[in-house]
Amino acid sequence: MNSKLPNDASSLLAKIGNPSGIVIAIDGNYNISYFSDEAVKLFGYKPAEVLGKSLVELLPKYARKKHDEYVDHFAASEGKERAMGDRMAVSGLNKDGEILILDVSIQKHENEEIHCYSAICRNLSAA
Repeated sequence: MNSKLPNDASSLLAKIGNPSGIVIAIDGNYNISYFSDEAVKLFGYKPAEVLGKSLVELLPKYARKKHDEYVDHFAASEGKERAMGDRMAVSGLNKDGEILILDVSIQKHENEEIHCYSAICRNLSAA
C-alpha cells in the first residue's frame, strides 16, 4: 500500500476500503492522489514520480486535451460513475512510452470535504 497519501485520497480510501487491482485516484484538480501497487506495475512509475502530478502524464499526447474535456463533462454531470464498457477503450502511456489500451470504470466522490475521482483499470493490451 502506498504510504504518503494526501488527505483527499486518505478520505477516499476510508470510504471505499483497500482497493486491489489497477486503481488511480485524482483530486478535484485532476492531479494523481493515489496510485496502487498494480498501477505501479502497469505504468512503470513509482508513486513518488506521479503523486501530485496531472493525470494526463499517463496519457499519450494526442489524448490529453480530450481527456480533460471528458473529465470536465463528467464532473458537471449528475452521474456518479461510468462503468467499464460504457464507452470505447482509453489509451494510456507507460513510463517506457508504450501505448496501453485500457477499459476504465470511473467513480466520482463528492461531499463537503472532498471532490475526487477513482478509476479502476483493466489492461486490454495484454488480452
